[in-house]
Amino acid sequence: KLEERIDLLLTELNINFNRQFWLEKRPFDFFLSDYNIILEVNGDFWHANPEIYKENDSLNIMNKTAKDLWIKDSIKKEKIESLGFRYLVVWEKDVYKDFDKCVDRCISFIEGE
Repeated sequence: KLEERIDLLLTELNINFNRQFWLEKRPFDFFLSDYNIILEVNGDFWHANPEIYKENDSLNIMNKTAKDLWIKDSIKKEKIESLGFRYLVVWEKDVYKDFDKCVDRCISFIEGE
């Protein structure tokens, strides 16, 4: 599973984290408490990866367009950042296509680069 790969990565990097963290009545995939980072692992379909979907594409299972999902995720991100958290999204496509690059991106973000 996608989140399990990130879980293993964080464990290997010896980073403290909480999984399935709730804040402001919203679920988040990971909270990296030592860095004040919320890390989300977004599935390409469930969050309509903009590298795959166009804004008017309909995601029939949820009866929503890609743009609807982007707005929902954007609101979630803005809320978290307004509370002082740093927010990182990792896409499913990136995890499976080039995991090493994904690892480098996570490490750079954690280190504040």
